[in-house]
Amino acid sequence: MSSLIFTRLPTDTDADILVKDSVESIDQFYKEYYDNYIENKKPVLRGTDSIRLGRKYISMVILPKFLVDSTSKYLDDKDKKLLRTDTLRIIDSIRSTERIIPDEKKKKSIKSDGRDNFVNGVAIANPKPFVKPVYSLLNNEVALSPHKLDYGLRESYAYLASIFPSSYSITYNVFREISKRVPNFSPEKILDFGCGPASSLWPANEFWGDKISQYHGVDVSDPMLQVAESLVELSKDDLQAKDIKFSRFLSAKSNTSYNMVVSSFTLSELFSDELRKSTLENLWSQTTDFLVLIERGTPLGAKYISDARKYFVSRKKDPESKQGEELNNSSSDSINHTTKKQSEENLDVSSDFHFFSPCPHEKVCPLDATLTFCHFSQRVQRPEMTMKSKHAKINEEDTKYSYLVIRRGPRPSLASNKTIESPKSLDSNHVQNSNFRDHVDNELLQDNEEKLTEDTLISESYSWPRLLLPAMKRSGHVLVDVCSSNGDTERRIFTKSHSNQSYRDARKVQWGDLFPHSPKTTLTKKISYKPYI
Repeated sequence: MSSLIFTRLPTDTDADILVKDSVESIDQFYKEYYDNYIENKKPVLRGTDSIRLGRKYISMVILPKFLVDSTSKYLDDKDKKLLRTDTLRIIDSIRSTERIIPDEKKKKSIKSDGRDNFVNGVAIANPKPFVKPVYSLLNNEVALSPHKLDYGLRESYAYLASIFPSSYSITYNVFREISKRVPNFSPEKILDFGCGPASSLWPANEFWGDKISQYHGVDVSDPMLQVAESLVELSKDDLQAKDIKFSRFLSAKSNTSYNMVVSSFTLSELFSDELRKSTLENLWSQTTDFLVLIERGTPLGAKYISDARKYFVSRKKDPESKQGEELNNSSSDSINHTTKKQSEENLDVSSDFHFFSPCPHEKVCPLDATLTFCHFSQRVQRPEMTMKSKHAKINEEDTKYSYLVIRRGPRPSLASNKTIESPKSLDSNHVQNSNFRDHVDNELLQDNEEKLTEDTLISESYSWPRLLLPAMKRSGHVLVDVCSSNGDTERRIFTKSHSNQSYRDARKVQWGDLFPHSPKTTLTKKISYKPYI
């Protein structure tokens, strides 16, 4: 007969332990529930410091009054009918080069989910595009073929009257982001490649003013440079830049280096990929800090920005690749952003750099394999001259654009953020009253703590995701499509139950903003096909 094994009968002590564990677990549950409840009941702030720092969106850009007055005065004696006709010619030229036209036109179009394509990966593997013809604004029976204009005097006048305000607003938006996220940066020397009517000078004057010691505008069109010089002369009392000069061509081996080099709406005017590549090398070799590239927010304009980005990514991966004669003797030392005096040696494309904006990473762009393209939008208040030249009834205009800001040096991180030393006590010979000395020390400590918080936020902002499209507001939750620092496009879901603050901020966030909040749910899908655009 098998022996029976009896376990020890439970005692009062065991029961006490079980009851105690249960009570502690219930207590912990209610404590966490209460903490979450209290967290969600806190007052929701209208705008935190991180949200303000990440905000790129500007509701409307208004040109400075002196600039509007100078432009109107310059165009006052020009033929208004010719201005209108030439404006339509310029717009026709821009519209004719908006899209990437495939070699073989198909009659069947793609049926897709629009904005969902880059997230859910649903699309036809071999898309068959149908290219709808674009008709001229001058004659609606004439289908436009891709063409570019040579800017003579008439075209330069029309550009100033019609296109210049929107170009100003876009450059203003990009410069404001730089000044906000790098508050200690002020460009002493600016090179504006493809300057037109000194397009980068005017917004730079708004942000950095008397800090600018030299502005150099380059444009192949001599009539456009005449317009720029006349505009500068009319506005000389309001311009703070000390040395302003213009030239038709950019030297391949310049002895001058610039803190900021800007190329706005110029890459699309170049006639070949090789010319664009050599131009990028030249522009990068002449900047000691920022290179700003801006193009129109069209499939073709975005492609030129994407190609420029690919060029820099490939150079970062292959630093030994040949740069060309002008880059062989480039400096290999890292560049300190805060140094006022920079070496005037040509700088290697493959030296340390990071994409300051809009990308939060240096990986392959996740939108390269999708049906969408990276672009943003800016609204500008149309001056009277623009409304007349365009025969517009509304005094505002939205313009889409693509851009890329590259900065020398590695991407900042919290690990590289230096701590701020505590303020030292004031000399007793200067401060007799100890209470006053303590008060001053406390104020200095508070200022340093605020500075440390600001520096921390700025360092964190380099890894914040950026909105690629406007947020989608739903009942009780918000869907936000972003490009994240891990190199993927993501759809992030912010719910009211998760956090009132993040939910409120998600409802207010705008297209193009950096968004610091962590979501409740994240959806990530990789795309494996390559469409024609």
